[in-house]
Amino acid sequence: MKRKELGRYGWRNVLERKDFHCCWEKNGQQGEAALIHIIKAAKTGVGQFRGEPVVIYQDDYHWLQIAMADCHWWLTVMVDGSGEITQYYFDITLENQLLASRDSWFTDIYLDVVMMPDGRLDLLDADELDEALQDGEITAEQHQMAHLWAQELMEELPQQLPKLKVFCEELFEQLEEEEASLQEAKAAVEQEQNNLEILIDNKNKEITAYETDIATQEQAIKEYEAYIKEQDQMIASLEKALREMEGSKRTYDGGMFKWPAPSYTRISDSFGWRHHPILNRQQFHNGVDMAAPGGSPILAAYDGTVVAAGYSSTMGNYIYLNHGSGLVTIYMHASALYVSVGQDVSKGDKIAAVGTTGRSTGNHLHFGVRLNGSYVDPMGYFN
Repeated sequence: MKRKELGRYGWRNVLERKDFHCCWEKNGQQGEAALIHIIKAAKTGVGQFRGEPVVIYQDDYHWLQIAMADCHWWLTVMVDGSGEITQYYFDITLENQLLASRDSWFTDIYLDVVMMPDGRLDLLDADELDEALQDGEITAEQHQMAHLWAQELMEELPQQLPKLKVFCEELFEQLEEEEASLQEAKAAVEQEQNNLEILIDNKNKEITAYETDIATQEQAIKEYEAYIKEQDQMIASLEKALREMEGSKRTYDGGMFKWPAPSYTRISDSFGWRHHPILNRQQFHNGVDMAAPGGSPILAAYDGTVVAAGYSSTMGNYIYLNHGSGLVTIYMHASALYVSVGQDVSKGDKIAAVGTTGRSTGNHLHFGVRLNGSYVDPMGYFN
């Protein structure tokens, strides 16, 4: 005897197929069914009916397998590409095991009953049943029962053919509709899954970008802090030099400063605490940034002595003027310097040209004022 599965999985002669399995309930009866769409067959399958060849499968054929637990047959309805039933094939079974899944199976006891759409009947494989008895695969009782079940079926089928045809056609249509609904639901789930994967991917990209932005900001903060540290070290060195200069006895008389960038167009950054646009945090700005055309003049804000005139990676070309009484002015990012260390200058003298050297993002003058070693607001020294 052969154990066969609902749906004929592992069918070697079918290269491409689609399957749908479900439980059914109709007209007070219930069972299981498998709808097999044969998309591509390795060859045309040919069976026999009363000695004549009959096509049982080929490309675009459908097999509808129907099973019930309380009977001794397993029906395969063969449907051609136009939707017409070509054959009803009943495997006579010793046992049907319906498990509400693709694991459902039956025990084939060799004997088969075939009915054509016009009601003609044929009994197949009686010789195989006899051989099974001779080989001891089945008992005499099983041999007798197989013939009895086949005979009863062949007696009932002619009268039941119209109802059977309607039943199979309706079940076929029902399964196709359920399969289409399932495929539609599956497509919706797959689309939702795809949308979710896209959302997750976008969120991951946002997180990566956010983490990169944080890393960039942290790096910028480190660079800015290093810039401030270098600048403070430079200023400390200049103030030390100032204390050591003989001319450091100069006295500031309290006069108002002259605007050091007469060609300025705007104040691009003021003195004091403000939200840094790049670092995205509160940062102290120790001077006033005056946006002006590159090469335009930078003037001495007041009478003083050049303590330093040079270049640093942060301040660019810079000048440090001592005005006495602990008051100094600092001019940064110049494109050119016109004075040298130790030189005395007067208020309004041209000492440099506007530029964007050092740590700078555009042409401007960074003008700072320090009093007794601390930065103060330069705007307090102008009228």
